[in-house]
Amino acid sequence: MFCRPSTRNNSPAPTSCSRAGVLAVQNSRSQAENRQLALGRLLDLLESQAARSRQARLAAASKARRQKALRSRQSKAEMVESKRRRAEVKRLRREVDPEA
Repeated sequence: MFCRPSTRNNSPAPTSCSRAGVLAVQNSRSQAENRQLALGRLLDLLESQAARSRQARLAAASKARRQKALRSRQSKAEMVESKRRRAEVKRLRREVDPEA
């Protein structure tokens, strides 16, 4: 929903919103001024929501591209070698078997 307190113009005046998406602003005694402020806040909310959805789309596309990318043969060999070295280090840390 569009409900959230506004920090626009550093005004402590209340901002409220019903479930239907009605944005109420009571900063001024003038209805026209309040209407302009409400319209500005609504536009700010819509712009920020559009920016968030754009960011989410870009992030999803980027993630899909990264997931589809295959590792090179060299990179796979380096990973296997690294795992082999790590396993050797761990094997050497084990307790010595007295029966062997």
